[in-house]
Amino acid sequence: MRVVVTGASGFIGSHVTAALQRVEGIEVLATGRNEAALRRLGVEWVAMDLYGDGGDPIQRLAEADLLIHLAWGDVSDATNRVHMTTHLPNNIQFLTDITRLGVPRICCVGSCFEYGLSSGRLHEGLAPQPSTPYGQAKDQLRRELEATAPIAGSSLRWLRPFFTHGEGQHPHALFAQLKDAIRRGQEHFPMSGGDQVRDYLPVSSLAEAIVKASLQREVDGVINICSGKPTTVRTLVEQYIAGSGSSIQPQLGRFPYPTHTPMECWGDTEKLTAAVDAFDREFTMAPRPTR
Repeated sequence: MRVVVTGASGFIGSHVTAALQRVEGIEVLATGRNEAALRRLGVEWVAMDLYGDGGDPIQRLAEADLLIHLAWGDVSDATNRVHMTTHLPNNIQFLTDITRLGVPRICCVGSCFEYGLSSGRLHEGLAPQPSTPYGQAKDQLRRELEATAPIAGSSLRWLRPFFTHGEGQHPHALFAQLKDAIRRGQEHFPMSGGDQVRDYLPVSSLAEAIVKASLQREVDGVINICSGKPTTVRTLVEQYIAGSGSSIQPQLGRFPYPTHTPMECWGDTEKLTAAVDAFDREFTMAPRPTR
């Protein structure tokens, strides 16, 4: 099976590409804008602007049996209107072109931000109520593709990752800032009160789940990518500090709680569990390399 990954030079995309390389019988073509990052992936790659004029580079993507679409800009700022004004129309155009080229299977990575301020355990049957431009753009793209992809003969699967952390994350992200504070030997780490309940997966586990949910053929539609385990941000920070062997102390209450996310949310994993089981019946994935 030939799999094309868009956004492969980005944070999650690079880990998804690495996970795909561990699956027997998979050929990977990585695409992105950062040529240097693509070279480091160890797979066939093509540097390209997905939202340019098309031409020869985009024709290469038509060779795919499956497209895993992760490319999206400004993901560190969910409240930026650019998601609606620029990224949404760009992605609609690109994915419309892809379906016209005859790519049979498309797996798009959305976001838990599509659930908006909904609280508690969030399952795929909930009606999306996005409260940020990022969530709104992702939800509108899903609706557009659900209407147009089948007409073009392409099947669509939509994945909703929850929260993650790990190597290569944007420096403004919580755990990237914590890692940097530990590296610099800070005594305190200023943060919010830490009572938010979240659903976090290390990026290597998140990427592996994306790969399994994308490749399997039995579970369709929207699939949450998450742990299903609600944990407070304070607990996660304390666990990270303990694991690093640092003596840095969380400085709670220095920042207000964000208003664009709920205080408590975590994902339902019933569909993801079924998708992983389906993957395991069809594919073989080598263990993650140890360091």
